[in-house]
Amino acid sequence: MKMLKRFLTPKEEAAFFAAIKSRSGFTAQRDLHLLRLIRCSGGRVGAVCQLTVGDARRALVSNELSFRDEISKGSRGYDVPLTNAIRDELKALIKLRRDAGLSQEPDQPLVISRTRSKGGEGMTPRGVQMRCAYWSAIAGLGFTASPHWLRHTLGNRLVNRSTAKEPLTHTATVMGHRDIKTTMIYTRPTRDEVRTSLSEAGL
Repeated sequence: MKMLKRFLTPKEEAAFFAAIKSRSGFTAQRDLHLLRLIRCSGGRVGAVCQLTVGDARRALVSNELSFRDEISKGSRGYDVPLTNAIRDELKALIKLRRDAGLSQEPDQPLVISRTRSKGGEGMTPRGVQMRCAYWSAIAGLGFTASPHWLRHTLGNRLVNRSTAKEPLTHTATVMGHRDIKTTMIYTRPTRDEVRTSLSEAGL
């Protein structure tokens, strides 16, 4: 069985977001709320980049963040129950658009490019990957985390910290997995767990 490697430990996650919070300005604020939204919702970067202002406003009313069929992998949409953390990030991203003087029309992209002069065009997955790489370096992680690492971080925490009787089923629901076998990746031992086992064995 392979180890689960592509996620952030609590210490790494704290350093990653502390690096973003240490900077001011539009871009840092945008990155903070965007990456926190991915971390809290487990949304795939491609889907999160395609969320609209209307999607966010509907989520705030319905208490569910809907990843619509047309923006989801395999055109299989799903809903994620709104937590306080997800709610806060959606509100913050809406406010960023408003503070930038951009349109609040429902069809406008929720996450806007750092180039505000272009009329608030949406971020691309590649753009988010580049921002993750940038903040990974600033945080001194020693490796380059991707947006998908934030998704895996949520999956790992849900499986290992949930008090639910069926944590895998709950995790599959949040991650939008149709096959529970896909969710089994989060049952793999982590780097630290394997390292601890080796130390305990005197190796």
